[in-house]
Amino acid sequence: MNFGEMRRFRRDPLTFLEDFARRNPEGVFRLPWGAWCVSDADLALTVLRDPIFNGGLSTFFGDLLPTRESQIALGRSVRNAMKARASEYRDNMFRAAPELPEVSQWPATGPRLVYQCTKDLLLHPDSPPRLRRLMAEALNGGLMLRSPRIRQRARAEMLRPRLSAAVTEHVAARRRESTRNATPCDLLDAVISACPDDVSDPTVARLYMLLFRSIVGSIGYAVAWSLLLACLHSTPGSHWPWPADWIVREAARHRPLV
Repeated sequence: MNFGEMRRFRRDPLTFLEDFARRNPEGVFRLPWGAWCVSDADLALTVLRDPIFNGGLSTFFGDLLPTRESQIALGRSVRNAMKARASEYRDNMFRAAPELPEVSQWPATGPRLVYQCTKDLLLHPDSPPRLRRLMAEALNGGLMLRSPRIRQRARAEMLRPRLSAAVTEHVAARRRESTRNATPCDLLDAVISACPDDVSDPTVARLYMLLFRSIVGSIGYAVAWSLLLACLHSTPGSHWPWPADWIVREAARHRPLV
């Protein structure tokens, strides 16, 4: 990609992609940086559902799991565990949202609100207090949410090995308790129960942290972008311009998340 294309893409990504799509009416084209784009929705769904497309390892997990089957098993375990307690999370959100200050930092307040409402689903209250403190510190200290300040990023990097060691230690303790096949009490249990026995404790810890960040970040930033989109298209004191689910879907279309 040359400098001019990069500048046009950064200024307006959607217009940039739509211009490429107009010049490639067949619906499939290669972008300047080498990736392929499928602009036809039906064709994209066909590709996404094709067994060949889904046959290899997912890049989301990197090299942390040995097979595609183990990746799928972990994804299902986590989704089922979180879905089973969705009503609890929703009730927590209804209680927590009115308690937010009138002015807060955007978009970081979104993930922080989601963490506050899901922290007991992500890590059980009976987990070691020190680990729970480190998790909260990691979120607020910039390890989960990248800070624009160099000093805060440096503090976050100092926290990283302490958090990694604490999560790994707790993973080892839970695996010794042999909770496999039991109903997961939190996200960590869901990860442990789905991981093959030969996956090491540090790798299980890394998978847990990856999914923790993805859940808190994805939901949190979806909340933040949805609120921004709604506020940009409504006036103070008026009703929102669309139903809430439309707003979330449109925000996700503009800012796709993990």
